[in-house]
Amino acid sequence: MNNWGAAWYGDPCRECGYDWSITPGQAIDLITAIPQRYTDLLDGEDARLRHPDLDWTACGYVCHVTDNLRIWAERLVDAALTGDRTITGYDDVLLARARAYDQVPASGALWSLSLAATAWGQAMEHAAEADVVLLHPERGPQTWPEVAGTNAHDAFHHQWDIERTLTHHAQTNQPRSGVRSGRRITPGRRATGRFVRPRLGSGGMAGEDPRHDDTVARRTALARAVQDDLGAAGLPVVPEDADSSVSAGARVTIDPLSDEEGGGVFVRWEVPYMLKSAAMDALSEGRRAGDPSIMLSVGASDAMRDAIAEILTIAGYDVQKDTDDMAPELLAVLSRRPGPSWRDWLHDQTARRQKALMATARERENRRS
Repeated sequence: MNNWGAAWYGDPCRECGYDWSITPGQAIDLITAIPQRYTDLLDGEDARLRHPDLDWTACGYVCHVTDNLRIWAERLVDAALTGDRTITGYDDVLLARARAYDQVPASGALWSLSLAATAWGQAMEHAAEADVVLLHPERGPQTWPEVAGTNAHDAFHHQWDIERTLTHHAQTNQPRSGVRSGRRITPGRRATGRFVRPRLGSGGMAGEDPRHDDTVARRTALARAVQDDLGAAGLPVVPEDADSSVSAGARVTIDPLSDEEGGGVFVRWEVPYMLKSAAMDALSEGRRAGDPSIMLSVGASDAMRDAIAEILTIAGYDVQKDTDDMAPELLAVLSRRPGPSWRDWLHDQTARRQKALMATARERENRRS
């Protein structure tokens, strides 16, 4: 039994109180009831309201749950019909931007949610009959009951998000509409979906806005400086496009979103694939956080994150830990303070060598003449 959700969010969930001991039947009943629950919550309410600690509006969460159910339904049915169990992740943030969640009318969003929940229920029937086990790239093997529980948590958790959004505005009587990126952000944390990161030399999502291009260019320069400094300190630096199954070390990545949406430069320590796989197997087999593989994998990531933070601070960077409750191993690099660097010595050495080479060349030329 893969207790990925309970291990990640807590059991019960630290925020919404979801009980992970829920049975598959109860999870399916919960999803079946969600469209009516959301409809009742939003009846007579402004679905464009947003909680100050959240980045999606109330209607945005309706759209997200709809998309999440549809995507998982497709995965389950495909596995049941074809036997192909491998699935890939999707970026819920970019999907929200593409769908313009803030512009979807609540009536249409709730109608779509009802259809998605019905299709998801049908997909579960196919999955149960075929006893589907999906292979998630990060969570490992996911049985259809585990998928049911995870999807139910997503719907239940965002019901709580909608409830507290409406409660907040009822108490403050200060409506706030609009959407930023579709991720829940609380002070001191950075929420996340699946990042789509440009390669360090790609220029990112160019062409949308010159200001965006400038932001990506600055982050690219910052990311390269981070790579150089970590390498100079003796740490292995994983190339941006390296396969994680054959690499280990510090991986520096760029999130192309705006600062307000949680974009920036990030560093994570990638433990060797062998240890990562052993920890994932432990989770999939139901072993808890006390398992030695899990302890070493998580402990190594945390220790190296702290070490990298110390190294970069010494090198003149402003960094922040614990910016993402969904990926605690991430270290955000905010900026680099101007000041002396080992690069100064390198530049001086390069200049001296070039000067010496030019002097040698001139001396040889004089001898010939």
